[in-house]
Amino acid sequence: MKKLILITLLGIISLTTAEAVNVVVDASANEASSPISIRHKRNVLEAEWQAGPGLRGRVVFDLSGTQQLIRSISLSEGKDSPFTTLAEHMQPDFPVTVGSRRSQIKGVWPYIFFDTPNKRPSESFSSRIDLKSVKVSSEGGRVNIVFSSMRSGPFSGDLVCHIYDGSPLLYWEAAMSTEQSAVAYIYEGLFHTEVPTIVYKDNKTKQIVRERPSKEAKPLQVVHRAVMAEYPTAPLPFSRRLMHPLGRSTSMPTIEAM
Repeated sequence: MKKLILITLLGIISLTTAEAVNVVVDASANEASSPISIRHKRNVLEAEWQAGPGLRGRVVFDLSGTQQLIRSISLSEGKDSPFTTLAEHMQPDFPVTVGSRRSQIKGVWPYIFFDTPNKRPSESFSSRIDLKSVKVSSEGGRVNIVFSSMRSGPFSGDLVCHIYDGSPLLYWEAAMSTEQSAVAYIYEGLFHTEVPTIVYKDNKTKQIVRERPSKEAKPLQVVHRAVMAEYPTAPLPFSRRLMHPLGRSTSMPTIEAM
């Protein structure tokens, strides 16, 4: 894990032309004693921290609203060593597919384990970030960066990035809710960017496979559900944390990659 920052990488996203916005950045809740350094200048917000023994991490956010939110992620090996860019121009996306729950299931609502929302109509939405404000807060060795606001279909709220001192991992959270009742939903966490090569271990042959991403998503049977985006400088892993829904589901040894 020495050189890895945990993020999700899939596909390519293009942003529509728009005028730069004046985003309000509130860092009043960021403690001066925090080991994670936060710098803000115009439409750029930068965080730098100790990412592990002998490692420094840096993430730069573009707050203009006209470019991808994540301008770059980089690492430095050693206090005085230059930073190496691992990935750049990434846009978070939390698409959601929304269906319905039955209002009554043998009179024991909300116990909906035996509900089958996949047999009823559903609709899918990509998320949209309408950046108006950013709030930075810290607590001990953690910094929380809240980007407001975010919407995915009927769900709305904030996009949150958690940075931990001593760890190379960036933890992202779509903190959204909906006022609709009896909603069945399933979501994904994606980061859109241009990926030159993907690398994975085939689930059948157990061989390492390197290939260029395709324009359309396709199922891949891979070991440990792990796909890496390989750059000239360093690899970045795709990781999927399994969260089983309450409704009926089938867990297959596949993921979708582009």
